[in-house]
Amino acid sequence: MDFVMESEDKGTLTLKGELTIARAKKIQEFLVTTLQQPMDLVIRLSEVTNLDIACIQILFSVIEKVVSTGHQVFVEAEKNDVVLRNLELAGFRKKLRC
Repeated sequence: MDFVMESEDKGTLTLKGELTIARAKKIQEFLVTTLQQPMDLVIRLSEVTNLDIACIQILFSVIEKVVSTGHQVFVEAEKNDVVLRNLELAGFRKKLRC
């Protein structure tokens, strides 16, 4: 799985590949380390091939943490039916506004 963090006025985090329970610990460690300095954030999920509930919960937890510091988070998953469907089934699509 590839992780890319781009620094701009708003941080951009692009996640690619399978975000599943098999990689959940690695994903959580990466996100916690990468986001030690809270900032406005764009999370791009367009190139994610699979997303399960474990990783959805990790993403939501990180988003809540960033928002609690007064920053904004935008989730982009356009044209990714797998991600959008899994977010919908898990009840997170409206919460993540994507």
